[in-house]
Amino acid sequence: MAGLALRIIVGLGNPGPEHQVTRHNAGFWFVDLLARRHGGEFRDYRKYSGETAKIGIEGHEVVLLKPTTYMNRSGLSIRQLSEFYKRQARPRAADGPGRAGGGGRRPADRGPS
Repeated sequence: MAGLALRIIVGLGNPGPEHQVTRHNAGFWFVDLLARRHGGEFRDYRKYSGETAKIGIEGHEVVLLKPTTYMNRSGLSIRQLSEFYKRQARPRAADGPGRAGGGGRRPADRGPS
């Protein structure tokens, strides 16, 4: 992902069943349709204040985001997801074990080897 533009499509809407069929959730409907057509499945991630799905479009990985905040607070969710990917794209000194026997640097979500 380093060197490539981050591709995020955000579908705006309001959470909760009372808003599910209102026009304000057209953004949710759009990203739901993209996920279905491209084999993605949404999962709830509290650290992003939203649901995300990864799909491939024309050979590019795309992250779909449905903020679980109300529309007027959706910037929080977008910022949290963007900052996560910015940290992941930073160059690393080493990806694997070094000659000194250390485990090297690896993303925290990969856990111990």
